[in-house]
Amino acid sequence: MLLDNYVLSCLGHLSQDNEAGLLSATQRVYGGGSDWKATLRAALHLSESIDESFRKMWKTNQQRAKQAGVTLTPLDFARMVVDQNFAHLIQKL
Repeated sequence: MLLDNYVLSCLGHLSQDNEAGLLSATQRVYGGGSDWKATLRAALHLSESIDESFRKMWKTNQQRAKQAGVTLTPLDFARMVVDQNFAHLIQKL
């Protein structure tokens, strides 16, 4: 769930209320400061460039979905990315 929300945040599809809740949850689990995404990146050893990678992947996948005549929601995309790329980290969360 944290990773899904991380991806949504990178795409600009996470509400301020959710951001605040994720900050609190991340601090409870991992400690860290006021940047919950930086804390999660550090805890999971993710590159700082991953945010931009998610945005590029989103744009590419949106184009592919449009060409295929299907709708890809931000949440569907986030779940797809997490399932395909971070399944090995899920148990750490």
